[in-house]
Amino acid sequence: MGTVKARIALEYDSSIEQVYSSQEREFVKKVESVIPEGALVINQPHDGSVFAYGLDGLNTYFRSASSFGYSDEADSIREGMKDFVSDPAIKKAVEDTGATYLLMLDQGVSYEDGKWITTYHESYVPMWDGLNKITDDTPGLEVVLADGDMRLYKITAVDDTEKNEG
Repeated sequence: MGTVKARIALEYDSSIEQVYSSQEREFVKKVESVIPEGALVINQPHDGSVFAYGLDGLNTYFRSASSFGYSDEADSIREGMKDFVSDPAIKKAVEDTGATYLLMLDQGVSYEDGKWITTYHESYVPMWDGLNKITDDTPGLEVVLADGDMRLYKITAVDDTEKNEG
């Protein structure tokens, strides 16, 4: 019980930077100021962005810090987003969400070097490679904001014609 108590105390200690750091929260505030209100933002929840919806109101796609139990559409996105332009099934999954932006708070940060949600284990990293391997050169994405390892991308390779006609 002592170990559990110590771990909980450390994970919830507000006097030290946590997985959703003050710099990341400031970046999310900038994101909110440049995207349309209510725009859906695909995110890698284990980088801390899982808290951006509840704490800051950002309309994120992944609102759970789990690596299991997602829809087929969500699984396609988290496993294949990096290839969405060249893979029609993944592109359709992205289009079907209506998402127009992608947020990465730890873009390019390795598991060993990052601060992640405690439920995110090294064995889960490959399950999120579609997002983890996003770079500034990923086709179909355009950098809107960048600060250190934090990125906001506009998803440019989606067909939103139907959504705009409806």
